[in-house]
This record gives sequence, structure tokens and C-alpha cells, in this order.
Amino acid sequence: MLDQVELRQLEVFVAVAEELHFGRAAARLHLAQSGVSHMVRQLERELGVALFDRTSRRVRLTAAGERLRFDAEDALAAARRARRNAEAVARGEVGYVRLAAVSSAWLGIIPRVLSVARQQHPELQLSVAEMSTTSQIAALRDHRLDIGFGRFVLPQPGIRSARLIDEPLLVALPASHRLADLRRIRLGNLANEEFALFPRQFAPAYFDHVIALCLRAGFSPSISYECTGDQAQLALVAAGLSVALVAASTAARKVPGVRFLPVHQPAVSVPLDCVVAEGHQTPALSRLLSSLQQAVPEAADRIGVLSTTAHPGPAAPLASSVSAGKGSMGEPGSRGAASVIGRGQRLHGSSSGFGGPRRPGAVGNA
Repeated sequence: MLDQVELRQLEVFVAVAEELHFGRAAARLHLAQSGVSHMVRQLERELGVALFDRTSRRVRLTAAGERLRFDAEDALAAARRARRNAEAVARGEVGYVRLAAVSSAWLGIIPRVLSVARQQHPELQLSVAEMSTTSQIAALRDHRLDIGFGRFVLPQPGIRSARLIDEPLLVALPASHRLADLRRIRLGNLANEEFALFPRQFAPAYFDHVIALCLRAGFSPSISYECTGDQAQLALVAAGLSVALVAASTAARKVPGVRFLPVHQPAVSVPLDCVVAEGHQTPALSRLLSSLQQAVPEAADRIGVLSTTAHPGPAAPLASSVSAGKGSMGEPGSRGAASVIGRGQRLHGSSSGFGGPRRPGAVGNA
């Protein structure tokens, strides 16, 4: 059968097909003529067709042989190309990197990183995806991802992370909101507003951080809508249904009907971390990390430890994060975790997490 044919058999066949002489083909391949004849006969038996018409005076291809020559040359070229590509990847000359990032990072730091990588290493091939921080960690552990960019990557075995930036949080308000004309806003001004926020299981540490900020401002937020992406959050804000706390890079979306206001007294922020799997390093990933250092020079030293063999320790969570029990992924556990609750209800914090039933009308896929 064809799937039993070996590349060496095809090489011998192609040599004979090109020379139309077993002796010259054998000399070209540095083989005995008897060995070449044997391999051709074996190939004919496996395929069940005659590939050559042989006489004492000449050798010529049959119709089946002509067809096989065409396909065999393609197969051999593909095999040579595969070998060259594998060797080039091993040398770091070309490579493939699977990258994922949370949605807001695609509007901020990621375009800068990709631009530098394209300039410095045009041979790099990238597969990119939008993915929550929790999903990135799982994909890194399963070797389905090479590098991720997420929020609040907490200490956990087998994962390395580096803090890239602390990004300001902005309040997203409907353009018609009574506070929309302010230049800045205090979080306490939002005590009676309805919030759109992602489910806690989607990003536990980030969720706890937002809740902690509100509690410190003197109120427990009324969460009426669940969203698994900032686009859904902004759509709800634009519709006048809610307000939201979003990373500053999200403001680049320029959604009609939405105003973004900086928070003051105090200013609030959210981290963006780069994350890789412990012990997983390829030449291509090293090149991308080098480009990341160029794109974010203020974090170059922290990024550098991601390429070393010693474990540097994960990025430390911000002090304002709410303490909670650790789950199997090193993030606050799901026991007692909150999802959206009924309209107008309040979410109350405790050291063991935030309780509350899932709201059936949640937006997006958790």
C-alpha cells in the first residue's frame, strides 16, 4: 500500500525515472545496481503496478510511473522542506509562538510587542488568541500555549510571571449620565449605581480587587450584569444600563455613548503580567521575550528572569487585593465565589470570598 512506501524508495524511483538507466541511477545514489533494481521491484509490488517498461536496450516510464514521478517529487520536496524547517527552528532562525492575552491588553501593550517582534524577528510565526487569565494558565500547563498576558497572576507551582505595568482603572459611564461631564470621579460617587462586571470564576483575583476598591470607597457594589469581556461591559454602559470599572487601554475602543473618567482620591490601577510555563523555553519564545523587553523597557529586568532556569517567583498581587482561599490554580478558590446577583442587590465581602447565586440573565459565556 502507498502508506507503506518509504522516502528512500521514492528517492531511488525518482533517480531511475530521471536517468532512465539503472546503472547511472545506482552510480548517482552510490548504491549497487542490484540494490536499485531490488528497491524498484519492491515498490512496484507494494503499489501493485508496473512503473517501468524494461527491455535490453531501454527503460521508460509507464503511465503509472509518470504519475508517480510527479507525486514522488512533490513528496520528496515536502520532506526536504520539513527537515530544513525543523533544523531552522532548532537553531532559532524561525519559529512558532502561541500567544494569548486578556481582551484589554489587545488595545494596549500587545500591538506594541507585536510591532517590535515583527521588526526584530520577521521570521517569527505567531498564533494569537483572546483568553482569560485563568484559561491562559490552564493552556500553559497543557502545553497549548507558549506565552500569556493576564491580570493578577498569583503564585502557583509550574508558572512564571513578570509584572509588566500597573494600568490605571477608569470609570465607564453612559454619556447621558449625571456625572459624565466631570473631569475626574471618586469611586464613592458610584455607591448607588448598577455595575457590569465579569463573573468571579472568570478572573477571581481581578474580581476581588474591584470589590475591595469599592469597599474601601465605602460601599458594596450593586452588580446587575455579568460580562466575560470588556466589549459586552461597554455595550451595557452605552445602553445606559450600568457603569463599569475598566482598564485604561479599554478606552481605545471609543464606543459611542460611553464616557471614560479617571478615578482620583485615590487613583486606582490593575496590573498586567506576562506569564510562561516553568521549564518551557524555545528559541522562538526567547526571541519574543527579547522583543517584549524592547517594547516594555521599564520591565526589562523582570521579563529577563522568564528566560532563566531559576524560578524567580510570580508577580506579587497588589496590596489592595482581597484575601481569599487558594484553589488548585493558586487563585482565590471558587467556594463561596460570587456571580451576578439580582437587580439592586448588594455584594458583601468577607475573608472567605463573596457569596451570591448566579444571575440567569448574565451576558457572555463564563
